[in-house]
Amino acid sequence: MSILMRHHNAQRQSKILICAQTNATVDKLCERAMELFPAGVGRNFVVRYGDDGRFNHSVQEVSVNGLARQHILVGESRQALEYQSGRELESYNAGLISEDEFTEIIDDIVVKLKALKNQRADEEAWRCEILRRAKFVFSTLGSSGADILDTCQFDLLIVHGANCVHEATSLIPLRHVDRVVLFGDRRQLQPMVTDVSRWIGYNRSTYERIIDGGYPCWLLDTQTQYHPTVYKQVSLVVYEGKVTNGQGTPGLLAWQSWAPGWGPNTIVNVPGEEKDTGNSFSNADEVKAVFDVLRSIFDLCLMEPKEVREQFTIGIVTPYSAQASALQRATNLLTVPPHISLKCGTVTALQEQQFDVSIVSFVRTYYPGYLNNLSEANVAVTRGTRLRVIVGDTTLMSEAQLWGSILECSTANLMEVSMRYMPEESLTCQWNESSNPRLQLSTSLPPSSHNLINP
Repeated sequence: MSILMRHHNAQRQSKILICAQTNATVDKLCERAMELFPAGVGRNFVVRYGDDGRFNHSVQEVSVNGLARQHILVGESRQALEYQSGRELESYNAGLISEDEFTEIIDDIVVKLKALKNQRADEEAWRCEILRRAKFVFSTLGSSGADILDTCQFDLLIVHGANCVHEATSLIPLRHVDRVVLFGDRRQLQPMVTDVSRWIGYNRSTYERIIDGGYPCWLLDTQTQYHPTVYKQVSLVVYEGKVTNGQGTPGLLAWQSWAPGWGPNTIVNVPGEEKDTGNSFSNADEVKAVFDVLRSIFDLCLMEPKEVREQFTIGIVTPYSAQASALQRATNLLTVPPHISLKCGTVTALQEQQFDVSIVSFVRTYYPGYLNNLSEANVAVTRGTRLRVIVGDTTLMSEAQLWGSILECSTANLMEVSMRYMPEESLTCQWNESSNPRLQLSTSLPPSSHNLINP
């Protein structure tokens, strides 16, 4: 955003193309740019290009397709007109209308189809005009290969998350520009490829190749996205303490200030048992513990008066797809309070997303496996910006480099979970705020059999 602001304040006529790998990431970048550069008179400084059916609703107002449609009269679709002609033909064959009536109707449909063709040409012309007027165009790397972008004279390309972009994909937008700025982190995930592709080096990004080639690389050594306690050990272990906290780092959530044991760096010890599913791992004990962590957070939030409740997001992160599926099934049993947004997925799936609260399921109990991989661990523990809850076997966790450092940190809040076997199908959640402003767990077992015990 600093680069965009500098170009905008300099009142240059330059045009910048900003790309990322996923629509979610592009939308988030576009939202921030929309806040910085509101639309001018007859001009949108920021536009979002691509399939607007995949965009977040927050950026629909700057969609190139949507803006183009505002300038033309949207009539009947081609499919509707073709359907109408088929129905009229059936009526004519059945003798319900005369030949003259049928001819008149078909002539009218032909006129509408010609108008629709002209309308589409007008819409395409408006797309080109909107792109010409814009200063900052946001697009996924895949959509950046569209021919219509060839009509734009881009002065600079910015690629976000370049460390996890395949080399072939990163070449797509290069056809439009001569200058490129790549933002990435070599200490996070590489591009996802098959084992065979990894063996021949296809997991290497253009970003990594350029750095290895000796091109200058600058470290952004000030972070403002995370609560200082959340990021402290990440900076020390992953970045040798070179990344410091800047001004404006996020504070605690309101309920954390009075809830005991819920500091920014919270760890729940679950000495459970991992299960090898063949090509992945799961841990049923951790699923139950995560379920209870969520219930506890919901309970705390619902204790606050409705008028002061803070909107926030929760992300449940795990390195293994089997565990992610089990967690998703469990969270589907919960009724999530309306002011909370909840998402569950693997580290890979959520690597470009951030949440106010992250709950990380460690899964492994016998051997850390690739959790010892510093890049994987770095992504896993940095999805939450204000509160990170790690659920797992602390004995094994202490043997893994980054995880052990977080566990042994002086700011860590340790919790124990006490539970007996709870059949997943017996869990149901009921939330009736009018009668009781708490989230209730109904189960065939006593409630005390599965409760967090605060230190």
